[in-house]
Amino acid sequence: MDNNRPAELASWYYKDGLDEAAIARHAGCSRSMVPRYLKEACARSLIEFRIHHPLKTDLQLAKVFQSALPLREAHILAHPVSDSRWLLRRVEEPGAGVLREQLCPDVRLGMGWGTAVYEIVQAMPKLPVNGAQVIQIIGARESGDPMIDGLKLAR
Repeated sequence: MDNNRPAELASWYYKDGLDEAAIARHAGCSRSMVPRYLKEACARSLIEFRIHHPLKTDLQLAKVFQSALPLREAHILAHPVSDSRWLLRRVEEPGAGVLREQLCPDVRLGMGWGTAVYEIVQAMPKLPVNGAQVIQIIGARESGDPMIDGLKLAR
């Protein structure tokens, strides 16, 4: 197979929305070859899928927390699910997005610990922020477990 062909056909299929028959006509190959090219594109990691499924938040409860604590911002999930592993996989990206919005020169970031914090830290890209300070705000204990070790997360 042509080295660039799988990426080209995958682009026509996923980006341009062409069906397999149209791709086969356009590419000059049989319709049965199109799924093979798409499978090869997946096998060679030429295709990356990202599904953005927003989590519902409870704005009223967030306002209660903002006024009671006083916080500038609060993000509270509505209808928490019972499957915490599923939730942790879903909360990392929006959590990292909220954190990225707060980053600016000389920012001071208070860092806790736990599995949700760990997942958000893992989802953060490495961004240089001049004068930023990360301060651990909850006690420390060298646990060796990166998910609950506040010192490692702060680093």
